[in-house]
Amino acid sequence: MVKYFSLDTTISEQGIVSLVKSNTLDSTDSDRFSIFINIPPKSKPFFFPNEYWQNVLHISPSQTNIRVDDLSGKKHGCLSNGFHYTEPVTYKPPFFIIFKSNQALTNNFLKFNNFFNSPSNKNILSMLVYEEEDKKFTSTYSPLCIIPFSNAMSLASVLEFYILDSNGLVLEVADFSQLFISLKTL
Repeated sequence: MVKYFSLDTTISEQGIVSLVKSNTLDSTDSDRFSIFINIPPKSKPFFFPNEYWQNVLHISPSQTNIRVDDLSGKKHGCLSNGFHYTEPVTYKPPFFIIFKSNQALTNNFLKFNNFFNSPSNKNILSMLVYEEEDKKFTSTYSPLCIIPFSNAMSLASVLEFYILDSNGLVLEVADFSQLFISLKTL
């Protein structure tokens, strides 16, 4: 529970998180403050279809700071459930750290695509699973990867890393997130 100006938070059966008066648990309609939330453009379709944002709420696609009242229709109340027919961007495990290089490399991973599609060769550094409890990626498989030596090779100009899900979507992570990759020279 969050306490702010003698207010508590509650959630209704409709999935609206709202502020209520601590002593009576009645909804507050105070004009002393306004609550805004930041919704990135890619997350907006989880709450409402794009047409609804523009035509009903009159919110431009680039606007990210939105009053919670506009979303829920309730003063100081915010929707916590997505719109019933929208889907968030979800990633399908397992995840792969892949790399692109300007070197000619031998493929080290054969990916099964489907029963009716031929498999594809890839260069991967690791296959990952995401652990919800710890909120981190854990490596489950790391094949041997050999990058040919060059006298003037700088790895910064040779390797480019991505994390993909099993459908090939590039994972988008929060700013300032860190991924450490350890390379051993032979």
